[in-house]
Amino acid sequence: MLVVDPVRPVEVERDPLQALEIGAQAFLDACCDDPAVQRIAVIDAPSVLGWERWREIGMRYGFGLVQTTIEEAIKAGLIRPQPAAPLAHLLFGALDEGAMVVARAADDGETRRQLGDSITSFLRALAPPPG
Repeated sequence: MLVVDPVRPVEVERDPLQALEIGAQAFLDACCDDPAVQRIAVIDAPSVLGWERWREIGMRYGFGLVQTTIEEAIKAGLIRPQPAAPLAHLLFGALDEGAMVVARAADDGETRRQLGDSITSFLRALAPPPG
């Protein structure tokens, strides 16, 4: 699991890929550790609001941040050049699905750990080949 040092925050301008990882891990932590996030934002919201409205809210408040950070990582050479929007949709969808799985897991954080490792692997696989 990624540990964030609150004394030395990530400088997004210098490492947007690390910022994506930290943000993704923090989101999964909230879905694992905060009962209000689990119940209200992840489990109940899609059924109470309806999937379309729930998705619209997520797109309005989260998607742009993900896409912009991916664009910055591409500009910085940390992600292979490619259109940022499709990649942002994939990552955003993966995080939503991961959040639902983590929020419903009753295994003392094992699912959270596995999903965190998978997100880290996914993000690192986006790097250009060495050399």
